[in-house]
Amino acid sequence: MRSLPLRMILTVCLLTCLIAGGARAADKTAPEPATVEVEAEGEVFAKPDQAALFFHLETEAATAQEAAAANARLSEGFLKALKALLGPEESLKTLTYHIFPVYQQVERGQGQKKVQTQEVQGYRARHVFEVKVKDLGRLGKLLDTGVEHGATRVRGPFFEHSRLEELQQQAAAKALTKARNLADALARAGGLKVRRLKQLSTLSLPQPLRAAGAEMRMLAAPAPETPVEVGEESIRARVRAVFELTP
Repeated sequence: MRSLPLRMILTVCLLTCLIAGGARAADKTAPEPATVEVEAEGEVFAKPDQAALFFHLETEAATAQEAAAANARLSEGFLKALKALLGPEESLKTLTYHIFPVYQQVERGQGQKKVQTQEVQGYRARHVFEVKVKDLGRLGKLLDTGVEHGATRVRGPFFEHSRLEELQQQAAAKALTKARNLADALARAGGLKVRRLKQLSTLSLPQPLRAAGAEMRMLAAPAPETPVEVGEESIRARVRAVFELTP
């Protein structure tokens, strides 16, 4: 068998390299597929299944020790009364405790030598308790009992959802469906079709604790127990999606 001449072998290798190089160049110059980027928001509604209440107990006396002792007695009765109303999965705990001086503006001296100063009038002790409730039907009873046993200020109810993560996932899935529908509409308007989802990210939407308001409000009508109305809340999620388009 005769071997090929060296010149022919070199020619074939050169042609092969040129063809391969041309293919790579064609790949580099090939246009990127068209894409569309959209944002959409999904929303689901659910009733809260737990709530937080914050009770402030304050006492005032001439000395810090007397204010603290009075607050301890008041807190003891408060704790006993509210613990009797709580279930095994509910909780009551101290959130903050402070003792601080109470100042009064006093005028000293006479005539042009009068000077106004701040002097300690007494001391105030403040004990703040957080109550976590799962049986929302007892919120009114808890509010009334807290006030009856020394609470001078009440904040809340603040609503929470034990299934918040699941609800957020449902809202995100709705947001993605909306994003795809929007991408389809834009693609059709441009004479194209959506080929596939290329990129997807979620956008932060904080879900703050919700206080009594449109969804849950304290009613002012006179009654033996403070009535509380619980309504649905909105849980939202937002996504940003990039879709690849095709003719």
